[in-house]
Amino acid sequence: MIVLKLCQRNPAQTMELLNHHTEAPFADSLIIAYAYRNPGKLYDYAQLTDSLGNKIRSIDNPLVKSISQMASMKSGRFLFPFLDEIAHGGITIEEIDKVKDDPESYFKLLVKTEISYRERMQKGDTPFVMKVLTEKLQSQARDPFINQINALHDQTNDAIRFKIIEHLSPIELYYLSVVDEEEIYTSSYLGVYKRIFERMEIPRSDTLLRWVGYDFYKKFIKLSAAYNELDDFLRRMNPAEAEKLMQRFVSGLESTKTLEDAVDVANSFGSIDNAALRKLMQQQVQINLQQNIRSGNRRGQTIYRLLNTIFSSMDSTAGKIDVSASLGIRPIYQMPASLLRDSSGRIIVEQFFYGDKDGVNSFNSFLGTFNNPNWKITRKEEWVEVKSVKGAPITIYANKPLDNEKDLDAAAQRDLRDYMDSLDITPTIVIHRGHSYHVKSTIDQLPSSAQVVMLGSCGGYQSLNSVLTRCPEAQIIASKQVGADVINTALITRMMEVLRQSKDLNWPQMWRELESKVSGATHEKFDDYVPPYRNLGAIFIMAYNNEMAR
Repeated sequence: MIVLKLCQRNPAQTMELLNHHTEAPFADSLIIAYAYRNPGKLYDYAQLTDSLGNKIRSIDNPLVKSISQMASMKSGRFLFPFLDEIAHGGITIEEIDKVKDDPESYFKLLVKTEISYRERMQKGDTPFVMKVLTEKLQSQARDPFINQINALHDQTNDAIRFKIIEHLSPIELYYLSVVDEEEIYTSSYLGVYKRIFERMEIPRSDTLLRWVGYDFYKKFIKLSAAYNELDDFLRRMNPAEAEKLMQRFVSGLESTKTLEDAVDVANSFGSIDNAALRKLMQQQVQINLQQNIRSGNRRGQTIYRLLNTIFSSMDSTAGKIDVSASLGIRPIYQMPASLLRDSSGRIIVEQFFYGDKDGVNSFNSFLGTFNNPNWKITRKEEWVEVKSVKGAPITIYANKPLDNEKDLDAAAQRDLRDYMDSLDITPTIVIHRGHSYHVKSTIDQLPSSAQVVMLGSCGGYQSLNSVLTRCPEAQIIASKQVGADVINTALITRMMEVLRQSKDLNWPQMWRELESKVSGATHEKFDDYVPPYRNLGAIFIMAYNNEMAR
């Protein structure tokens, strides 16, 4: 009776308590109940060869028997995501066993089961191991599909690069694009997105969402916005459907445990060119704000009030709103040079280069730009130092793009950082020069002192949250699609020249100047670069953190 009472009071400890009391008359009932609460943990216990494992395998219950059978098989982890379907007779272990060794067929089965589970959840039913299925879907999307497409990023023939997904349906491509956002490269995502609609007989986005039961729809909207495809996605449905979708997208933010959805809403608003749709989103934000005021939800009030202020600042018809003053955050339209200087009055800049072909080209382009009487270049074994010799004192430290296959570029970055630390040199401007698959390495090395962060890679806009985690008040420049060396060089050169003249960085003015100098394809790429005052997600995070600190 004591064991029973302990199990009832501490259900999570049931198996540990039963381990020494497997002959108790209530053991079967408790194990069955535990199976429904935590089938994944029961799977682990069913693999044991001790008395508890034997007890589990002896129980005559469909769910427990299914778990026990899987636990005894080498391929059990491939079968486990389908536990609910197996337990309810929707599929047999033999049917899964036939496709588990074929990545494409197995991925297709995972997608089919994910949709089935999602439909049941929408009806109030919660399938077993739903989370396990989604995690398996993510891992199977990554390997082999995303990994192989990413690995072929230098392949100019798309038929070769995307061959591995040529037999995937629009629905399967949809899941491929959303379940592993942290690993997929910009060009890989854009290639998958393009193929989703190419393979639909009638390429309508509302049809696609109905096919998947609106599963991951917020994630898909977020990614479409981050890669500048949201307008295209919304144009592929009728206006009334687009309005409903975006109203739904901006609602319920107060009930989430993180700020991720609210940040996604802010970023998405900045990616929409349709004025009517932007107005609709703002109206819905105002409706949600009033609902949260009536319900007394302080968190909801804060989220929607901040979003409303940010959206209003972007609406030219509302009159000029000083969003910095309204939100109580640093000015976002400029970066005062005074905030960039160290105690000696010098501005320190750090650039990260990577040792692939494009990295070498970017590095040489960088040196060529500063090979003039205003600057002095000093070459060291693993890095270069570029110092202004006229005007305000500025020093740019940049590691050499040494062989990345031998990790020599990473070693150069570490040695440069150790050198800077030894002399108490603290950068306030940090610039990433490299492909999107290198950006995580740069962010991992970001110093908290950075006031301006430029991500010169493809899809750098995807990494805003990661940057702000390390540098909460940094102003960020990033591209939503393809990063271009010519644009990166123009931005860096202009920033350094303005600072060398002891002037503040005025972002709107700088953007107007650069916009007037680019044309054609270069202009299209420049349009994908987002200046600090248009990084609405970053502005929201800073404002929310400031509000919570009061």
